[in-house]
Amino acid sequence: IFGHISVVECLLDANAAMSQATEDGLQCTHLALQRGHTAILHLLLDRGADIEAEDARGWTPLHYATFGGHHEALCLLLENGANANARNADMGLAGQVFHESVSAENKKTINLLLHWHQMQETQVGYWRKRFREERIAQRRAEQW
Repeated sequence: IFGHISVVECLLDANAAMSQATEDGLQCTHLALQRGHTAILHLLLDRGADIEAEDARGWTPLHYATFGGHHEALCLLLENGANANARNADMGLAGQVFHESVSAENKKTINLLLHWHQMQETQVGYWRKRFREERIAQRRAEQW
């Protein structure tokens, strides 16, 4: 099945259970990412696969994309709302996605995650500022 998107499409059309897991807790998204099959990952996400599915070790698809150096898949996951701060079952700092990329010495992934975090902070800052400005305007309007 690996790499054969038409086979995966047929299975999904036949209502194959995407949440079915192996003994190690690997779901279809994990399996696609083990081999770097971004097109299959895209199809699975379009069909509603769990973007935060955890295997037995607590690894999410984002961990697999990060540790495997699958840059395109990593972008796809982040753009579809994957938790960039996901931690594995150890829950320690070493389990964080960013730290996984550092331990794998994947500079491209490290730069992408740093850029992603920076973009998120910028967006959060923008909305906080806008909310604050709206509250001030509302208070002034109430005073009139």
